[in-house]
Amino acid sequence: MPGRRIGRTDARAVTRFVEKPEEPLAESLFASGALWNTFIQSGAVMTYWDLARRHLPNHALAFEHYAAAVGTLAEDHVLEGAYAHMQPANFSRDLLAHASELAVIPVSGTGWSDWGSPRRVFESLAGTQHLDELLARIRAPHHDRLAS
Repeated sequence: MPGRRIGRTDARAVTRFVEKPEEPLAESLFASGALWNTFIQSGAVMTYWDLARRHLPNHALAFEHYAAAVGTLAEDHVLEGAYAHMQPANFSRDLLAHASELAVIPVSGTGWSDWGSPRRVFESLAGTQHLDELLARIRAPHHDRLAS
């Protein structure tokens, strides 16, 4: 839900963020001026990291341990261990919905697809050159993916 204008920009403070509301609530929010989240985001990495530390502290700590291990022989082991012990989390629901420092800029004509799962990604790309490009990247050896 967009709130007050930020400076002389088109950006507005976010007063409420509701992840995947049920249809009646979504209709009410939209009628009140709410926007759909396109999930196009930009911001300082540390802002997102601070959100993770506050709202998903165990995840953040696991990734901090991994960051310390990058470039060492233990790197793969530490990452596998982090994911093995992490509880599932949702970026929008578990971080963005709790953030007080969000802003939004209304855009139109962007289209919308709630990917939400790998199956939906593939379905939305079916019949496009983008599907072939994605499949080629997935099938490429690990070192080739890192270079692109």
